[in-house]
Amino acid sequence: MEDTQWRDYLTGRGYVAGVGEPVALFYEDLMRIYPDAKVLLTRREPHGWHRSMLKAIIEPRGYLEHPPISWLFGAWGFGHAKELMEAVREKVRVRRRLNHTSWTAVEAGEDVAVDFYERWNRHVIDTVPPDRLLGRELGIHSASFFKCHGFRVHFGKSPVKSTF
Repeated sequence: MEDTQWRDYLTGRGYVAGVGEPVALFYEDLMRIYPDAKVLLTRREPHGWHRSMLKAIIEPRGYLEHPPISWLFGAWGFGHAKELMEAVREKVRVRRRLNHTSWTAVEAGEDVAVDFYERWNRHVIDTVPPDRLLGRELGIHSASFFKCHGFRVHFGKSPVKSTF
């Protein structure tokens, strides 16, 4: 998408923030388009991230892809949306020269998922200017990690707790 298309689409619909996919996949484009925007990097223990993705996203997806639930989603047009998101993830994977998407990494197993997660976080840290990077920690204390890299970030415990 062109910068003007991003602006027209997001601003024209009243968006002032975004979280998760697909917004996170395009944070570099959005930083360029919105030069005052901040990037919030939410981190957690990598093996916990893998378990959470597996239990909350990957495994339940199987139930949604089979009748009778898949019939409802198909009637509502969600089947097409799923295919589009898979295509978007794949384009970003190729563009960034990644071995996996977040979903295919989790499906490939815990070691692959943890490696993907750590590389993704490292990429965000390496590409977001320190004055635009905000850190949020889930479950582990990594303030020292960010501080040793010279980042001025705000850390606070999230009130959200994962049960996975």
